[in-house]
Amino acid sequence: MPAVIYISDREDRLRAFNLAAGLLFGYSALKAIGQPISLIIPPERLPEERYIIAQINHGEKVAYVETVRTTKDGSNIPISLPFPSS
Repeated sequence: MPAVIYISDREDRLRAFNLAAGLLFGYSALKAIGQPISLIIPPERLPEERYIIAQINHGEKVAYVETVRTTKDGSNIPISLPFPSS
């Protein structure tokens, strides 16, 4: 499978969502872009997402995170999120 790429902004809205992300999560880019990141993050994982973003905003390096995301049908899938160094 090609790389799944999605990008969220500082307001926690999806700003990019490639075809592979659409295939994995079950949403087209048209439906996903502009939606809250919670569209693909299980509610119990939202604090984890906020913590990761806070680390990055404070200049801490985050190489990758093993976590879970949710598909359109409600299935939870384990994923590894890489964070390129700046």
